[in-house]
Amino acid sequence: MAVARRFTMMVVVLLVVVLAGSALWTWFSLSWPYSEGERAGVLRAGEPFRVDFDGHAAEKLEDFVAGVQISKIDGTVVFGSNTAVDRYEPGAVGGRFSVSLRFASADLAAGTYSLDVAVHARDGAPYDYRVGALRFDVYAPEASSGTWRPAREWKIEPREHES
Repeated sequence: MAVARRFTMMVVVLLVVVLAGSALWTWFSLSWPYSEGERAGVLRAGEPFRVDFDGHAAEKLEDFVAGVQISKIDGTVVFGSNTAVDRYEPGAVGGRFSVSLRFASADLAAGTYSLDVAVHARDGAPYDYRVGALRFDVYAPEASSGTWRPAREWKIEPREHES
């Protein structure tokens, strides 16, 4: 009897989360400046870019955290953060709202990436989580291995021979 009651409660909580979440998100985009002749949908490594998403909260949310995760298509997480980790207090949202996260540079190696977006309470209780909300490609003019392509500078100097 207790197991059935616990199962019923879990189903009700899941339905509430699904119903609340399904009404929350409405639109996602990933944008970056284009040079003339660049192919749409391909981000050039090193360019600034922005993740935008709009949503709608059926009621005012005081406890609100927005998050973004970027992964390789094999599932390897490259980046993940949220407004709480970055110590940004979004305040309450209600009705239509928009979220924007700006990156100064796409320090990613060439490849295909997936973008997840989330909205949850500070304790992690989900309002909505969209896995693979967008896919995008990164073009890097120079070959490199791995997923991170940071700005770098080499320096090699002769040294005095030690006796």
